[in-house]
Amino acid sequence: SGKDDDENSNGQITSQMLLVCCWRTIKEISLLFSRLGQIGIKYIENESQYRFISLKQLHIICNYYMEQLLKSRHCGAYELAYTGFLIICQQLWSSNCDQLCNLPIKWIENGIKMVEENSLDKNKLCLTRRSGGLPFYLQSILTDEPIKQRGQQRTYVAKLMDTLLNIILNDPDTIQIDGQILENSRKINYLSTLENITDIDNSRQTD
Repeated sequence: SGKDDDENSNGQITSQMLLVCCWRTIKEISLLFSRLGQIGIKYIENESQYRFISLKQLHIICNYYMEQLLKSRHCGAYELAYTGFLIICQQLWSSNCDQLCNLPIKWIENGIKMVEENSLDKNKLCLTRRSGGLPFYLQSILTDEPIKQRGQQRTYVAKLMDTLLNIILNDPDTIQIDGQILENSRKINYLSTLENITDIDNSRQTD
């Protein structure tokens, strides 16, 4: 009936409005947090000496980005978080505070561990996308990993590349879930990660 059509139409508009508001909120939060990190991380010396943002607030910001990258159900969400987290990691790698510049090392070690332990369909990562945000997570951390000596490969880039190559060479192209033969999305995500990390490493080597 016409009344039912109107109700469905109104419901659809409401859903679309809610979706748009959610996306805009996520976008603005990511932009705001990245800006706070950009201006505030350089002034953090310890828990009591800081300007703009404290060490505790920084951890809250970083946890937000990691939640978006590792648990979001839609690619748009972790793509938005990627840009902000990349800026945060850039600032952390260049920090003079050991406590801060060690954070990316801790995160990438955890990321490599997740890859090695095949925990991608467990509680740590989103079940529906099966590691979809993991390439963005790893790439945002490693993009600005410092090179210790000119011409030398970066430590964690090399470690991640070895881990990914080993998995890609040994993982099957398909997997079976509930009796269905499906394409191994994990392998595809890892191939994408390896390609991006290789491109980053090559560009840094030629700088």
